[in-house]
Amino acid sequence: MHRLIILFATVLLLVTACAPQRHMVREPVAPVAGGHTMEGTASWYGEKFHGRRTANGEIYDMHLLTAAHKTLPFHTLVRVTRLDSGRTVMVRINDRGPFVAGRIVDLSFAAARRLGMTEDGTAVVRLEAVSADLPLPPPPAAGVRVQAGAFSICDNALVLVRKLSAAFGVEFAVESENGIHRVFSPLLKRGDAEILCRRLRAAGIEAFMREAF
Repeated sequence: MHRLIILFATVLLLVTACAPQRHMVREPVAPVAGGHTMEGTASWYGEKFHGRRTANGEIYDMHLLTAAHKTLPFHTLVRVTRLDSGRTVMVRINDRGPFVAGRIVDLSFAAARRLGMTEDGTAVVRLEAVSADLPLPPPPAAGVRVQAGAFSICDNALVLVRKLSAAFGVEFAVESENGIHRVFSPLLKRGDAEILCRRLRAAGIEAFMREAF
């Protein structure tokens, strides 16, 4: 009997040693089928993260229709519907988040504006995964941005953003770093950036172009 117990224990150890080990996998292995839905609170993120890398390696552009989700595969197209108004927007998942309890998606500024939630900050939404089997998007085209000002007081930068966006038909934004608040145009083709620079300078604004990274 004692020899049988030893033999059983030996076999158990061998099976355990040969069994595959579980590892934490951050990304889903299988795509989510189209039609997958969920409801909850959406938030949005913008200027603080504009120009930084997302979880899938892209450069975050707050003016594009993208979103962060905790588990949906990257490049999943998701239809987001605001439940209290019925307004909808289609976004592509390219980041991870939100990291606040009770929220199910973080939208880009552009997507949040389509839903009319930039002032409130959050909204109750329904998410519907339209497609998760998509090719990777092409790498972002090289381009430049136009810097139209730099301020030590953020409110002054925001005032300029509102004025320039209204006057020139371009959605300027503020990027803050080390206490300096810079006013930038979105990513533009070089020719368009040169034209915008000339228009700004003609209006008395010391604008110049900066290469996007």
